[in-house]
Amino acid sequence: MKIDKNVYFRMGNLIDFEAKVFAVSEKFFGKHNFIFKIIGKSHRVESKSLNFSEIFSCDAISDENEIIDLEKNSEKNIIYQSSGNIFKLNLKVQPILENRNFSDFDLFHDFKNGSYTGIKILKNGYLTVHTYPEYFSEILTKTLIEQSDENK
Repeated sequence: MKIDKNVYFRMGNLIDFEAKVFAVSEKFFGKHNFIFKIIGKSHRVESKSLNFSEIFSCDAISDENEIIDLEKNSEKNIIYQSSGNIFKLNLKVQPILENRNFSDFDLFHDFKNGSYTGIKILKNGYLTVHTYPEYFSEILTKTLIEQSDENK
């Protein structure tokens, strides 16, 4: 199944977004628990105590979407603040890296059509990889979390 050339990204307060979940992991950053999910539409990261979510999807998420064109190599940086924490995201659309090794990723799902999603949890954030072979593209995101002293 070929997806539309646009995919959607949203970082902000928690919202309802229903999707099938393929893999889940949790990690505390300071005092706050984060839940990482590979979903049928891509990925979701959330922290209820911070009222925070990051959602990446093949379907529109909300009125506050960032639209990403899979046919254009690009890079963007997004900064979001919540409860004294700063989330710094770098997002890149680039050609698929052949033979990418997902063995050190914490979460991984093979969508059986050459499309993969992986999430690697870092000491101070996380990175994600999404492949779109029909567009010969992949999207890499890296989110770093800078915590305020009160949240450490």
